[in-house]
This record gives sequence, C-alpha cells and structure tokens, in this order.
Amino acid sequence: MDILHEMAQKLGHKVLALAPYSPELNPIEQTWANIKRYMQNILPCERNFIDTLMSCFYFN
Repeated sequence: MDILHEMAQKLGHKVLALAPYSPELNPIEQTWANIKRYMQNILPCERNFIDTLMSCFYFN
C-alpha cells in the first residue's frame, strides 16, 4: 500500500482507504445484497447455485 500512496502523492492525490466491510461507504455491498435476495426469491431451491442456474436453462 505504501507504493500506492507514494504514486498518488507524486501525482497530487491522496488515497483514502475504506473499512474492510462498510456498506454505508461502499454502495456495491448493498447492491450485491439486493441481487442475492432477488435470486433467492426467484430461483427454485436446489442443492447449490450452479444446479439452480443450470435448471433454469436446461430444458428436457
């Protein structure tokens, strides 16, 4: 991380690190939560995600 800070400083920038898990500061966390909730609601229960996904696209 020191190299990144040094490079940014040379270019006149400052690197601000986020907490490892901070949904308030990282909107992608809430987006993924919504996607996972949606997928759980629309996909049938299967053993795992791959089986569920394949069952949606495999037609006998």
